[in-house]
Amino acid sequence: MFTKLVKFGAFAKKNISKLFTKKKSQPSIFIFQNLNQVNIELWNEILTTQNIFLLDKDYSESKRYSKKENELLNNTFIELYDIYFKELDNQYAKNNLKETQEKIQLSAKIMILTDCVNSLLSIQRNYKVLKEPIKKEQEIYNCIKIISKYVQFDKFNTINENIVIIQKLITSNETTYKRKFGETEKEFEQKTYSFEKQVVDVEQVLGHTIDTSKVNVLKWIGYINLAQEISKKRAENGERKR
Repeated sequence: MFTKLVKFGAFAKKNISKLFTKKKSQPSIFIFQNLNQVNIELWNEILTTQNIFLLDKDYSESKRYSKKENELLNNTFIELYDIYFKELDNQYAKNNLKETQEKIQLSAKIMILTDCVNSLLSIQRNYKVLKEPIKKEQEIYNCIKIISKYVQFDKFNTINENIVIIQKLITSNETTYKRKFGETEKEFEQKTYSFEKQVVDVEQVLGHTIDTSKVNVLKWIGYINLAQEISKKRAENGERKR
């Protein structure tokens, strides 16, 4: 019971890295390459916020990424997450993925659709100076069709008319999110296992404090697995004594 997992399923793996229209064309970012390089506090923030761009060592909210950079970040995250999931000996966390995954997927859809609207508005503002604006516009529509395969954009539609269609998709997903999670958000959060609570529990089992600002992900997994092993043995010994 020592961690909360956020699983990126097929939707995120196939689509998130492809659905951002950014300005750069060549990868020029420095990314954490393995879990030994990633601090557990940063990793927890990535899982909590679903912000894979935090793997960029020079990340800032104003920074823009090219398609290649997005793909590189997404692929790196998938590789690191696979290792994280494999190394973590925690059946409790693995059994509690379904609801969390659905929540993440809905959040991702809303985030990507919103980004698409902003990209279309940018194309509209800079239409005369962009190279191949029609092609860029169509790429965004193709991305949206991956998320919502039944959406239709008339070839004679203006950008504004298509934005209205996308905003309806956003509203629909927001309504679904609120229906499933919004009214019970507090209850949902109570069921999750905060990182702060994880640290307290692991420290209690191991009998010493842990400075998480100096602990990488693999080291933290070691702490979790050891704490779980100790807890399991204590439980077994308690049963034998009875």
